[in-house]
Amino acid sequence: MCEVCGYVRCPAGCPNAQPVVAGLCWRCGCEIYAGDRVYNINDEIWCENCIDECETEADYPDDE
Repeated sequence: MCEVCGYVRCPAGCPNAQPVVAGLCWRCGCEIYAGDRVYNINDEIWCENCIDECETEADYPDDE
């Protein structure tokens, strides 16, 4: 039994509650927890780390 909330399985508001897995990242497969920042790209859920790895700057077109 939890010493904080008094339940055997802690509710979401208890500081001892286990994080809730909301889904998996489409690219790397890591667990995404409720409250995490995610990106929905063409109905695929990406974690913030994968988005950071893909970040780049746009190039100017070559003037030829």
